[in-house]
Amino acid sequence: MSPLRPHHPLLPLLAGLALIGCGGGGGGTDAPSGSTQPVVSGNVLDYPFLGTKRVLFLVVEYLDEPALFASTPDGLSQVQRIADTVSDAYRVDSNGRLQLEIDIPWPPLLIPRRASEYDPETSQVHIRADALRAAKLAGVAVSSYDREVIFSAKLWNGAAAHGWVRTAWMSNTLERVVVHEIGHTIGRPHADFWDGDPLGPGTLVRYGDLFDPMGTGQLWNRFLHSSAPFKLRSGWIQQGDILSVTQSGTYQLAPLETPGIGLPSALRIRRDNTSDYWVYQRATEPTLADGAVIQIASSNPFDDLILLDMNQGSPGDEAIDARLAPGEVFDDLSAGGISIENVTKPGDPITLAVTLDPLASPVTDVVPIVDVLSPPREDPVSGVVKFAAAVDDPEVGSLDGDGIDHVVLSILDAGFDPPSLVTSRTVSAPPFEFTLDTEAAGLRDGFYIFQVDAVGTDGGSNRIWYRVLLDNYSKTLP
Repeated sequence: MSPLRPHHPLLPLLAGLALIGCGGGGGGTDAPSGSTQPVVSGNVLDYPFLGTKRVLFLVVEYLDEPALFASTPDGLSQVQRIADTVSDAYRVDSNGRLQLEIDIPWPPLLIPRRASEYDPETSQVHIRADALRAAKLAGVAVSSYDREVIFSAKLWNGAAAHGWVRTAWMSNTLERVVVHEIGHTIGRPHADFWDGDPLGPGTLVRYGDLFDPMGTGQLWNRFLHSSAPFKLRSGWIQQGDILSVTQSGTYQLAPLETPGIGLPSALRIRRDNTSDYWVYQRATEPTLADGAVIQIASSNPFDDLILLDMNQGSPGDEAIDARLAPGEVFDDLSAGGISIENVTKPGDPITLAVTLDPLASPVTDVVPIVDVLSPPREDPVSGVVKFAAAVDDPEVGSLDGDGIDHVVLSILDAGFDPPSLVTSRTVSAPPFEFTLDTEAAGLRDGFYIFQVDAVGTDGGSNRIWYRVLLDNYSKTLP
């Protein structure tokens, strides 16, 4: 494995907050804590969200702050319409692979304290705990649900809405925002847009992908389909629907919206050691249907997707027609000599001629694969917490530690921008883990990131981020 090649102005933006270093804090080197049975590493990128999932919509009010919805039949009807729309949006996006069953305790739940009493630094975690306790007292079996969406007229730290681990917080009633925040709870970052030369100067527009629910959602006059990398991570399309291009050829695509019809739904082309080009058709979007969209997706599940502008200079919103139109060519000679041409003929499926220059330096490295073993992905943590990862270099083997020189495990406080380092440990052999007493360390309740930096014996590296919600407050409630 070779280090990341800084060949492109997007690389620092693609890495985003992951450029934070690991030094400082309570660092040190932990010796392995004893022998264990070999672990076959998974991949933290995989986050299946399939079948029937139960979601709890909790509308709360305070002693000094009314609920977002009136405690009347009309208020309940408003919430029910949001629930129906959100459920339908996920059913369509997942091609029926996901069904959300949404329950709404009614009337709104009274939290017996004043909104003004909450500390802005810990408010969202404590509102969640108080809302769940109020629901339990109302007879709701909260532990039987997979997600909760909390509608509160007031949130803090400038947040209008937020999604973290398994909870979405809403201070407005927009259906598209509920869909977006639930997306964060299934491990999705944002869908951005690179406004400018795909290989040169431009501006990264946060949330700028108009067509993905994790973007702006501005096209919310119909249900939107998630980008292909998101669908794959959630299990809504299969590995067999994705074609990894390793040689030049001509490839036809099935529409992203209708997978499984004998053609791949997307092409994945290696761009560098930690990112790929994803190429696919959005057939239900009139301004994109005749071409192929091209995105950059990172191996870090926290990094945003980036939609590239293949039609620069068009009037109005640059993202609206960002596809590679028939007859157009996209070349990235620095990334293994990649050339993609839309050679579609009228009446044919989208057809792309992909050339990988045999004289260019190919991207042959495979970076370490990281899976997080602890803490559980969907549960808040408290007290003494074990942080553990399984890591391997697939060029060497699939067992934990194969081809790995060392792993740096770090905890970052995501309440800061950028997140700040709390502590880190360097571990030289499996098990790659350490424990942290969050109360003894004086950590406030809130949002944290478990960062894993894996370094292979050949010098290559990979970094992933993993969301953690710390809640020691719930233990104090009666």
